[in-house]
Amino acid sequence: MLSALRTVMEVDCYGRAFSPQESHGSNRDFLKRDVCRDKQFCLCPENSMNPGYYTEKIPEAFACGCIPITWCDSNVSHDFNPNAIINMAEYASIGYAAGLREALQPKAFQALREQPLLLQRPSLDGIKEFLRRILSDVAS
Repeated sequence: MLSALRTVMEVDCYGRAFSPQESHGSNRDFLKRDVCRDKQFCLCPENSMNPGYYTEKIPEAFACGCIPITWCDSNVSHDFNPNAIINMAEYASIGYAAGLREALQPKAFQALREQPLLLQRPSLDGIKEFLRRILSDVAS
């Protein structure tokens, strides 16, 4: 994916994967928000693709002011606005570079920039009801 991305745009890479001598966590000498401050995109693919598995990567990129370029399953739309991210998994069949070029066409890019990451306020009501039902079943 990174190779495909590099065919479409200039890419700056940071972190331990690109500089093994950099430490991980709070001891590093840069903050992600500072690195991303002047960037339009943040490549933040998930390490594995499992339904409902999304880490901090997408909201963190968005909070830094970047459009997240990720790789995750289509269920991401249950948690995040799919129109606010570029999900490279959608382009596996046509090729990551071709898909990215398509996503970056001026009209599509402008639409990405205007999207909120969340379409509704997060709520724990569903999980609370699920837990109530489970506990009720266990108690009876």
